[in-house]
Amino acid sequence: MSMRIAFDFRNVSLTPSGIGVYAATLVRELSLLDDLEIHLFGTEKTQFPEYRGVNPHILPSGPRFHWAAIRKFKKMNMDIYHSPNSGIVPLILGKKSIITIHDLVPVLFPDTTSIGSRLAHFFIKLASRKCGAIISVSETTKNDIERFWNPKTNIHVIWSGSDRIADAREIEIEGLELPDEFFLCVGTLEPRKNLSTLLNAYFNVLESGETLPTILVVGSKGWRRESKKLISLAERHPNKVRFCGYLDDASLALIYSKAKALFFPSIYEGAGLPPLEAAYFGTGIVCSAIPSLKEVFEEDAIFIEPLDVKAWEESISKLNNNSEFLDKLAENCHETAINYTFQKTALMTKDVYAEVFKYTNH
Repeated sequence: MSMRIAFDFRNVSLTPSGIGVYAATLVRELSLLDDLEIHLFGTEKTQFPEYRGVNPHILPSGPRFHWAAIRKFKKMNMDIYHSPNSGIVPLILGKKSIITIHDLVPVLFPDTTSIGSRLAHFFIKLASRKCGAIISVSETTKNDIERFWNPKTNIHVIWSGSDRIADAREIEIEGLELPDEFFLCVGTLEPRKNLSTLLNAYFNVLESGETLPTILVVGSKGWRRESKKLISLAERHPNKVRFCGYLDDASLALIYSKAKALFFPSIYEGAGLPPLEAAYFGTGIVCSAIPSLKEVFEEDAIFIEPLDVKAWEESISKLNNNSEFLDKLAENCHETAINYTFQKTALMTKDVYAEVFKYTNH
């Protein structure tokens, strides 16, 4: 007997954020599993895929979406509602719903988020106490949920995979000619990503007389004026930093595969997928010594305190001058990354569906 799953798919757009990427890739892998009938709830702006056993439903946008989703869920007698980013429908549907919580940024760093984001997290907090199960994208996020919200609901830790993009092909990236050698940063341009610390460290090494590869910065504009601040900072050495904006998966895969190393200086991440994805393509990782990244890479990546400019300088110089060390770093990071697959993510998610289904149908 198939479980009938309603999945909130609104975050999947032409240029999806991390949550949209999670939703799209998870549904792709869920569609390959037996005994699931998946119904995607979105709006006219949603990018619906065409997968076996997956049925798209276009609902009204804005606040009307929630009430339309509840009505359709009940009218079609569905079994489970899975929301990757909203608590309103799960709050109403209660035990038949599952929410994925990616991080608690609006709780931990409220000054870096909008009122809308904080309000959305308020509803997620309420829903976390009413829903049938919570999926957390890391032990770190689970610990944050328990510390700040303390719901009695079961929390299941399910990491995303590193293999979202299967391979890297030689393609032309519109508007971007890749240097022969480059360092890489990937992430939305917002203060929490801490790119200014990394760029200052990079420029300090340059100004010490060392020749360094160009840095490519991949990511959309984010919170307030951070992108303008970073572009202004890059004027210190305008030919050494390239802001690439948002890139599609094929372009991102190629850049991952060709980068000399990925630097990820974020102050906080619920999980942090760019290091995992880059490592999957055999790129060495230098990242912040924050719990979610240490949870994955343990001793395999280079970990640096986020605001320690001197330590970032030392890591940049070491990777630039020691190819043997860099090769070993890349090998170790790759061996870690290949253990994280979206097939595992989907199988574990299906297990959570089955648990909630059994509880609500006993």
